[in-house]
Amino acid sequence: LSAIAVCSCWAAWAQPAQRRELRALISPQQFAALGTDDIVAASPVGLRLAQAPLPPPPARDPGLIDDFETDVEYWMSALKRVEDPVKQGRRAGVWDLTKITALKNLSVPRDWSPFGRLDFWYYTVEPTGAAFLLIVFSENGASTGPDYYWLPLKVDWSGWKRFELPYRAFRPNREPLGWDRVSGLALYSSGYRDCVEVPGTKLTLDDMRLVAPNAEAGCVLGDFEFDTPAWQGLTRDTETKHGGEGSGKWADLQTTKLVRCTSVPHDWTGWDNLELWVHSATANQQQVKVLLYSDNPQTEGIDSYLATFVADWEGWRQLRFSKHRDFEVSRSPRGWDHLDHVTLGGNGWGIEPKPDTVLHFDDLRLTKDPWTPTLVVSDMEEQQWPWLGLERDEAQAKEGRYAGKWADTKKTPFIRITRIPHDWTTLEALTFWCYSAVANNAPLKLLLYSDDPGTEKTDCYGFLLRVDWQGWKFLTVRKEQFSPNHSLVGWRKIDCLTIGADGWGLKALPDTCLWLDEVRLVRKSPEHPANEGRPAATAGRTTGDRSRKLVAGERK
Repeated sequence: LSAIAVCSCWAAWAQPAQRRELRALISPQQFAALGTDDIVAASPVGLRLAQAPLPPPPARDPGLIDDFETDVEYWMSALKRVEDPVKQGRRAGVWDLTKITALKNLSVPRDWSPFGRLDFWYYTVEPTGAAFLLIVFSENGASTGPDYYWLPLKVDWSGWKRFELPYRAFRPNREPLGWDRVSGLALYSSGYRDCVEVPGTKLTLDDMRLVAPNAEAGCVLGDFEFDTPAWQGLTRDTETKHGGEGSGKWADLQTTKLVRCTSVPHDWTGWDNLELWVHSATANQQQVKVLLYSDNPQTEGIDSYLATFVADWEGWRQLRFSKHRDFEVSRSPRGWDHLDHVTLGGNGWGIEPKPDTVLHFDDLRLTKDPWTPTLVVSDMEEQQWPWLGLERDEAQAKEGRYAGKWADTKKTPFIRITRIPHDWTTLEALTFWCYSAVANNAPLKLLLYSDDPGTEKTDCYGFLLRVDWQGWKFLTVRKEQFSPNHSLVGWRKIDCLTIGADGWGLKALPDTCLWLDEVRLVRKSPEHPANEGRPAATAGRTTGDRSRKLVAGERK
């Protein structure tokens, strides 16, 4: 007999006093859960059932939208459960695009921000050419009309196909609140401009879930599988490709002057490099500017970080732009934590487009370098010489083949490098080797520009040193040794490194001749990122005037 049947038999002859005594031992909720008060109160079996703890519900994958294994219906228009075809598990869901033109799920996770893409499997017998719309709702009460992210998909395959849809592939409609405030998911086979109805089209859906990105593989900005529409100026090409099924093609630079993508992370402080694969149809020396816009409302022009590459090869080549060494500052960008968009320019910016230029792009991503105690500013071995005022020279070199020579400081009153790390918040000191032909006590001013566009004067950090040595000397200048001048922005925005010998209250000496090598920045230890007082890692000993806090190393 069932437990309820046994309880009912017991209740038929149990005495009222016994019922009252048993009712006092359990809660009203336990009575209600099992039926009438009399059954629960009179039945020892019912009492045991009521007091027994219920098994906890199975833990739900926080990223799971639907695996179609249970009978729980998350979709407002019921999907038919089938056992064949199935990609994984026991069952899948069939969507008849002709009969059900709108498929909605309002039981999805609300916060999608910990994830990076929407994955699912779809099966179709044949490529019918139908097109449907995938919509992720993120309603904004402040706007008029529905707010959502949308992406068109075409039934151009047969069999099982896995869709991996990164958020960057979706286009915003009106003003969605964000991926952290999702209110629903929908599939539409009609009613929108991008939908193409083909009678008889059926799709089998399986294992729909949110997936977190692989941080070790970097942050993908474009792989041109589904995100090509996010890149203005590129068209998807399935013939010339490096990986996957497509690439982004850029041709006719005379008409299509630039390529631009705004669907990129706006904070790049945690990344070190921008990497991309580029295919060039011909080695025609076409120049291309890589511009990372970081517009500052206090300035009149456009503010950005910029680098350049020249298409001097044929076929595929991977390019890598270091955030610390390859980007210059144009005007006064707000910082690496305020990037607006990525732009590739091939017409303008002083560049003439070549008619035979055809470029393909694939696998654009941000990557991290392994942590090292120092960052190289310049080792004087660069193919594209980054210094103004220094000459590459083989006569003196501390490391490698070359050093940078600075002679006739009256004629060349300063040297400068702009391709440097621009965020110094996690750095401790500037180090470099310097060879002096004579110990003439010449004054030099180290200047770190951090210009505030809201002020009229030039804003910078400054440090004074004197050339009181002959031969090679290793110099370390800590951040706290620099004196702030005027109203600078701060260590998060260092525009350039300048060393002056004439001007700034200095007077150049005619016999000064210097060579620089291995200019580096000392990083804070990752175990103690906020420890400003920890001694910097330096090679050498402290000598000379203690008020100058100049660490001198090896001399030769």
